[in-house]
Amino acid sequence: MRRTGIYLWLCLCLVGGVAAASVPWASMDIDEAAQKAASDDKLVLVYVGATWCGACRKLEAEIFDGDDGERLAEDFVPLHYDADSAAAAPVRERYAVKGLPTVLVLDEHAEEAGRIVGFSDRASWLARLQPLRPKRGGGGDGLTLRMGTPGRMGTPGAPDADATTRTR
Repeated sequence: MRRTGIYLWLCLCLVGGVAAASVPWASMDIDEAAQKAASDDKLVLVYVGATWCGACRKLEAEIFDGDDGERLAEDFVPLHYDADSAAAAPVRERYAVKGLPTVLVLDEHAEEAGRIVGFSDRASWLARLQPLRPKRGGGGDGLTLRMGTPGRMGTPGAPDADATTRTR
């Protein structure tokens, strides 16, 4: 009997009976996402990756395809671009995307507030994202963004000693 229960559980998992949460990628361009982010009191998160990129697949599996991915939508309007697609070309050029995976955080004017290039593990990637998340509360009239030097955010393990704070 116990064996039958285990088999039943495994079958449910295999056919999608137990679904994992994931990022609800928005279907809009960057400027539309920036407008939506401004009206929703969020920022824009732009992920540029590729199917052939091992680090991209790892980032997707460990962050975007799990509960962390679903929680990203609380703070960001998330956009995904396949680096090899024609739609990604203007994004790669506009934001000088040189390596994969690249995650850009944009403000309400579609200006870069920070970036994370590469992926090693879940904990360090989330730690690198944390200073780029919008800060809510504190009696202000909007979001407080912790801004750092974008290039430094792309360096794994590098502290962001040059961080500044801006309120919009």
